[in-house]
Parts: sequence; structure tokens; C-alpha cells
Amino acid sequence: TIRPPQPGFRVTIGGKDATIPAGSGQRLKVNLERIDNFSGPVRVDIENLPEGYTVSSPIVVEAGHLEAEGVLHADPKASSLDKANWDKVRITATAEVQGKTVSRNVGNLGHIKLGPKPKVLVQLTPDPRYGSSEEIRLAPGETITAMISIERNGFEGELKFDVDNLPHGVIVDNIGLSGVLIRKGESQRQIFLTAEDWVPESNRLIHAVAKGAGNQASRPIRFQVKNAELQTRN
Repeated sequence: TIRPPQPGFRVTIGGKDATIPAGSGQRLKVNLERIDNFSGPVRVDIENLPEGYTVSSPIVVEAGHLEAEGVLHADPKASSLDKANWDKVRITATAEVQGKTVSRNVGNLGHIKLGPKPKVLVQLTPDPRYGSSEEIRLAPGETITAMISIERNGFEGELKFDVDNLPHGVIVDNIGLSGVLIRKGESQRQIFLTAEDWVPESNRLIHAVAKGAGNQASRPIRFQVKNAELQTRN
């Protein structure tokens, strides 16, 4: 007999049992297995995080995609906690499948350990000319600027960066052959974010992550794509 299709999904989390340096972050990755041609978006919520830690939540794997990124960030004064505290974390994946809401328990983040302050701290911030200091906003078809900054604590070399979890159709633009690079002796780099004109409205959390020096990541920051006529800017 031929089994009828049963669309569905399975989610796994990369980056469990990590060591998070004080004041810094490390990348999390949501990996999605699509079953029987299920193609819709999947929302992953991470709850019950201990005090002193921040996580990207929710993380949404877009329709047709297989992965998305987040970040787990420790405050500079965060405490080292035992496994029992981290066992309280709950990760849930939710999607609409054939008209029904389906939720899956994805466990927790494992036992997260606190490391010493790293040799470089990373920050991703909006350009103050575009209004809010708490989020980055742009309209479909628009290019805006933002800033990646670092605090050097013993790392003196150059450092390249990625910006994780931008929605499909939004890119880091004008980067040239070197990519997003902060050179030796420098501490910041302006970046350009461009949205294609077909990008739908969205609201998510993004972060910058270094490609080297322990792959330190910034705290997550709110990122919105909003139609220009609906935006109000200071």
C-alpha cells in the first residue's frame, strides 16, 4: 500500500552545551527537516532563560528554507549556573500544517557554561540618523546603514563579520572583495543593508558574528522591514 503524505517537520538546535564568554554571545542554529513537502514557516520559541542571559526568540525559519540563526548572549555580570537552572529552558517549534497548528518540543539548550571576558566584544547598532536606537528599520527597495563596533581586550588583528538571520531578500551590500572587515587598529565599520523591492514586511532579531577570535557574537537587535508609508521616523 502507498502511504498517504503526512506533511510535517523536525527541528534540531546547533550550539547546545556552549560556553558563552561574559559580555559576549555565541551563535545558535535552527536546523529544519521538512517532511512530505511541508514548505511553510516554522517559529521556534526559547523560554525560561536564566537571569543574566539573552537569546534570540522567536527564531523563524522562513517558508521554503531549512535553517535560521540566533544568538545566546551573556551579560557582563552574568553568573555561572548549574545544569538544573538550564534544564528549565524550553524550546518549542510551531507551524501551520494542513490548516492546523502543530507544536513540537525541541528540548533545551543543554548545560550552558560561562566563560571569561573574551579578547574582543562585538556590537551591532542602528545608524542614529534613522530614528530608534533600539532597532534597525528599512523599507522594501531601500538601503540604510548600521554600525558594527568592537571592543578590543587583547586582540589586535583584523576581523571579518557576518550578519546573521537577515530575511530572504535583504543583504549586506557594498562589501567588496574583503567582506565586512574591521582592520587592525580600527574599532568600527559602517555596513549597508539593502532590501529588494519585493521583500515582505517582517520583524525579527539579527546579530553580528565575528569570523575568528572565538567567533564572538553581538547581542540580538530588532530588525524590521516595513513599507515606507507606514514608517514613522524621528
